[in-house]
Amino acid sequence: MKHIQTNNYTITTFTSNDQSFLVTASLIEKEGHAFLINTGFTKSHAGEIVTYLKDNQLELDGIFLIHGDPDYYFGAEVIKAAFPEAIIQATKETQEHIVQKVLGKLAVWSKQLGTEAPVNIVLPQALEEKELIWRGQRFEMVGDSHRINLYDSKHQVLIGGIDTFDQAHVFLADSKTAEEMTAWLTHLEKIAELSIKHLIPSHSHPESNFDKSALVFTKNYLQKAIEVMETSSSSNDFMTAMNQAFPNLPNQGVLGLSSKVVMLEMPWG
Repeated sequence: MKHIQTNNYTITTFTSNDQSFLVTASLIEKEGHAFLINTGFTKSHAGEIVTYLKDNQLELDGIFLIHGDPDYYFGAEVIKAAFPEAIIQATKETQEHIVQKVLGKLAVWSKQLGTEAPVNIVLPQALEEKELIWRGQRFEMVGDSHRINLYDSKHQVLIGGIDTFDQAHVFLADSKTAEEMTAWLTHLEKIAELSIKHLIPSHSHPESNFDKSALVFTKNYLQKAIEVMETSSSSNDFMTAMNQAFPNLPNQGVLGLSSKVVMLEMPWG
């Protein structure tokens, strides 16, 4: 857990372990109120957020899901049970993605997570606007509609979506070709043009600096992955080369899955 202080609000970041792919959740706090970005993957991760809210006597005004993968929204059931008044929202594209994929994702991950998996998925309402405004704070949605980031230009804060990782193996299965990774690099270049002091990656080592260096890390990782794809003949080759290039990083399970998908040894999507 880390705290990022701006002139008008605090952001408390909740990181997770490898079981939850090091996904982050961000709690924006101001004057006894809070707004949550993402809900964690497991019941335990979501429960940590609930405990923090209650221990600090914070009223949760709402929740926004920045992306449509389960590690961003599986914890919503726990959060909503503790704070039933809080409305959960996402972009229309993210909402539609969740609705289309949720039954399959729940079937797969219920076996993996056991009692840590949700029983009843709480679906978000669609937010049509291209910005979040909460207690006078404005967060613009930047990036593609299905890969958004939240940006507060006044305080130079970016809460990253799926484009941003730091000091952890990057999930490549949804962008498994060199062309898709190159498009991802283009997204990062556009984000890098923004004035950013604090950057919360969507997946991060707990000791990350939470700054713009996350963009450099993700860029370097993708460039190396494109290079390694061309010289690898198997997923083992790919995994070995990436571990040599980025030693001692967490998210080994993510690297193993990505390696199989990238090297066409496993179907995905």
